Amino acid sequence: MSAIAPPPAGRFALLDQKAVAWGQSLDAALAEEMRQRGTRRLFIVTTRSLGQRAATLAKAQHGLEAVEIEDAIPAHTPMPSVFALAQRLASFRPDLILALGGGSVIDAVKIAGLVRAEGIVDRDALIARSMQKGGLPSTARDPQRYIAAPTTLSGAEFGTIGGSVDPQTRIKFGFAAPWFPAETVIFDPALGQATPEGLWLSSGVRAVDHAVEAILSPDANPFIDGCALHALRLLGTSLRATKADPADLHARQEGQFGVWLASQSVGRVRYGASHGIGHQLGAVAGVAHGHTSCVMLPAVIAWNAGHVGGRDRLVHEAVDASAPDAATAVARLIADVGQPRRLSDVGVHEDQFERIAELAMSNPFVKANPRPISSPADVVAILRLAA
Repeated sequence: MSAIAPPPAGRFALLDQKAVAWGQSLDAALAEEMRQRGTRRLFIVTTRSLGQRAATLAKAQHGLEAVEIEDAIPAHTPMPSVFALAQRLASFRPDLILALGGGSVIDAVKIAGLVRAEGIVDRDALIARSMQKGGLPSTARDPQRYIAAPTTLSGAEFGTIGGSVDPQTRIKFGFAAPWFPAETVIFDPALGQATPEGLWLSSGVRAVDHAVEAILSPDANPFIDGCALHALRLLGTSLRATKADPADLHARQEGQFGVWLASQSVGRVRYGASHGIGHQLGAVAGVAHGHTSCVMLPAVIAWNAGHVGGRDRLVHEAVDASAPDAATAVARLIADVGQPRRLSDVGVHEDQFERIAELAMSNPFVKANPRPISSPADVVAILRLAA
């Protein structure tokens, strides 16, 4: 058996975050956070499905001068919703912003913060600022930070990147800033009980995708390996346990800890084609974030086999050593938690492959895939493995 390739030389920047809190309810943890900060004006960003929870949360906080709630953030964070949120934030002038929700809510807060910090006025200016157009991480001074209470396992609260879909082109554009991670993350596993089972579990597979593509990244390093490998063990156990018993709060907490570890790589190492092609599945075909990982990750692992210096063995052993290979190990986990496994399961068909492939070629994660992707035909080949 050949040796696993050592990590290359590199430099790794630590996250700019204040704290991760767990073991308390969201209400108690938020009250303590506001007490420490002297909060008077609270703005909560969430979704329609969590609007009532946000209203109840706001009423439970005493001593505030004002509270405002934005509960109309759609999936995939379309650009118009980002600009609308930025305008409301500028008008309200909160001294604390809480993102209550999953990746779409948290990305909306991040990119609205970018719009405000850099004075971005319209769609064209925002697109020009994207990673696809060569935009560098924001160096804005004193941007307004936020705290997050995640309701899924997407890990967006730890990421130095965020994404927003342009409805005109249906392209998901990426943005980066060292201040994008939430200043404080509040883990309350009870929040997950209000999240649809499929969303919780599929976002957990998204966290698995973060861990796997971090391990296989050309930027992998010992810190990321340690976090990602333990994340895979925690996520494998917790997702199966939550599937068996959705009321098991310990299992949900273990899943949140797994996300914490898996997400240490988000925006800090280059991922590969599972993330990159997945972005276009969301933009072109409306596939949910977590489901893109469910259907793409095993196919990308298989396509990259032999091009990752043997590092897929680390994934294989952490996920399911009894499986014949890493791709099968991950596919088994996805099947065990009842998530879609093929593109056809999520409504993506071969007549869409060329459009998805063309758009994917500009994605920075596709460009960083460990096995070089040199043409749309390579993307189509991966899509056919996932069909």
